[in-house]
Amino acid sequence: MSTAGIRHGCYDKIDEDGLAPPGTRVSGDDILVGKTVSLPDDPTGLQRYTKRDASLALRPSESGVVDQARRVLLSQNEQGNAFVKVGDKFASRHGQKGTVGITYTSEDMPFTAEGIVPDLIVNPHAIPSRMTIGHLVEALMSKVASLVGQEGDATPFTDVTVDNVSSTLHK
Repeated sequence: MSTAGIRHGCYDKIDEDGLAPPGTRVSGDDILVGKTVSLPDDPTGLQRYTKRDASLALRPSESGVVDQARRVLLSQNEQGNAFVKVGDKFASRHGQKGTVGITYTSEDMPFTAEGIVPDLIVNPHAIPSRMTIGHLVEALMSKVASLVGQEGDATPFTDVTVDNVSSTLHK
């Protein structure tokens, strides 16, 4: 088994389980989760693998403090390999709280026959069960605004509706 080069970044802040512990001040290119993936060396399927560094790092412009580890799942798969899932909470201006359960690269996301990949997957029960339609309007308006390159106003003080924002998005 060969080992490929490590990722650019500072590994000093991760502990023996490969995670930056809660309360750690992080900035720049600090590594938050140290991990490797095994890739086959050749297409014939022999038992040769290369380990590639797939650690998660902060962006150079970001900084902060690692929050409590209550949204971190550290476990093992059937082969005994350790894995980690990190969730994060957020809230919209409408008080609609959400949790990022997992993030994927675009090539791991579902896609349509035309190759369109979603930006975000939301539980369909999240909006109607909490009666925060303003959250849905805000999410749709932000997508429309990013596509047309303008600012959008989805505040309750405008005449924006789900229907006219979604029809604009459809166009």
